[in-house]
Amino acid sequence: MIGVFVALEMAAVLMGGFRVSEEPQSAVILGQAGVELSNTRELGKVLYSQYVYPLEIAAAILLVAMIAAIALTLRQRKDSKQLSPSVQVRVKAKDRMIVLKMASTKVAVLDDASGACECGEKRMTLTLGHFLSLGAMLFALAVIGIFLNRKNLIVLLMAIELMLLAVNTNFVAFSYYLGDMHGQILCFLS
Repeated sequence: MIGVFVALEMAAVLMGGFRVSEEPQSAVILGQAGVELSNTRELGKVLYSQYVYPLEIAAAILLVAMIAAIALTLRQRKDSKQLSPSVQVRVKAKDRMIVLKMASTKVAVLDDASGACECGEKRMTLTLGHFLSLGAMLFALAVIGIFLNRKNLIVLLMAIELMLLAVNTNFVAFSYYLGDMHGQILCFLS
């Protein structure tokens, strides 16, 4: 019941904060000549003026999630194997790890005029499609993780976190390419 109430309140606050008819302020400010724009300052102003309540709600939800995760990890499980600390202390590093000596790699030096490096490769620019593809792959991986693993709660929560990461990747990508800070603000809230 409390979760439904929190979700409804968060939806009401978020829906009231979007103004689709207005032009983004960053585009208006960038249109003026000689104006310095600090992304951090503008993000802080918008975050702590228009989005204070969603930020507090998200912080409370994250606090409850952290407490639940700690409680889940501290519980005793019947099917877990116990290891003796004395056996772990007696293990030597040479039995567990092999150190290999490898030559360091050569750093590519870019030629600014042609856009190619010394090795002849061209530089690649990342477009919106690259970020959306990354977000789609992360989201698909999270969905697969949710459907394949239903017994382990920690892995299930990690898959949900991966799903949120995919959504945040899309928020940041659209925020950057559209020149609007609302996508970056929503990343703080999720």
